[in-house]
Amino acid sequence: MTRMNETMTMMSKGQQDHIDLQEVLKILKKWRTFIVLVVVLTTLLAYLVNAFMLKPVYASSTQLIVNTKQSNQNSMLTNADLQLSLNLIETYKEVLMSPRILDKVIKDYQFPYTVSELQKKISVRTVKLSQVISLTVEDRSPEQAALIANAVATTFQKEIPLIMSVDNVQILAEATPNLKPVKPRVFMNVLLSMLVSLLLSIVVVFIKEFLDQTFTPPILRNYSVHLLCENSWRICMNNSTMYWSIVHRFFLPLMRKCYPDSLMVSSSLLRLPQRRKNTC
Repeated sequence: MTRMNETMTMMSKGQQDHIDLQEVLKILKKWRTFIVLVVVLTTLLAYLVNAFMLKPVYASSTQLIVNTKQSNQNSMLTNADLQLSLNLIETYKEVLMSPRILDKVIKDYQFPYTVSELQKKISVRTVKLSQVISLTVEDRSPEQAALIANAVATTFQKEIPLIMSVDNVQILAEATPNLKPVKPRVFMNVLLSMLVSLLLSIVVVFIKEFLDQTFTPPILRNYSVHLLCENSWRICMNNSTMYWSIVHRFFLPLMRKCYPDSLMVSSSLLRLPQRRKNTC
């Protein structure tokens, strides 16, 4: 008996889940035009903003390699020397972004930036387990980005021997203007806008349906406003053959096509208690 009750409970839960899924699909189908319209308009607006309104940002990169100073030039470079260089890479990165280096760059090259503004344009990273430092500069002008990157690298190469015991700093690759913008990322921004608008439109639809269910009397919850309007037309026009013919041929088919829920016509709504003729 207990197993039978459990089986019946599981079947009822599965049926309830199936009904809930049907209700969800029904709501999405009902509001599909609104959802598609919101997604299309939001995606189009995001594309126009990213492609035509936002100014592009370009990036140029240069690479440097830093070695520790050897006490004897004829001696071989040992693993300890390499490990020391790797440990000092983080220090080199901080020196590269320090006001001492950037302030000299601004003065020598007459850049119209402050130290903090220049720091925001520069990003420094190191290649894992190597002595290579990659320096990237972002600017609205590709030529200006390349000029700043090369200026910082050259100044660092000149100043680092005066700051730390470094044998040499070599520039592996000079920065060149890159005409392909790195910002904005039009495809990613448009895709993100499309997904967010889809999610928000679905949330709005379900909130509206929930509020409609909450504040609608139980007897009317299975009938749409359009269905009630249809029945009202039938009641009002029941004594006029001409008007009813127009409604029957044009109004009702159009409503059924636009609102599939109106097909759920219940005769209970039409069975009104002895309605008075010639009145609406």
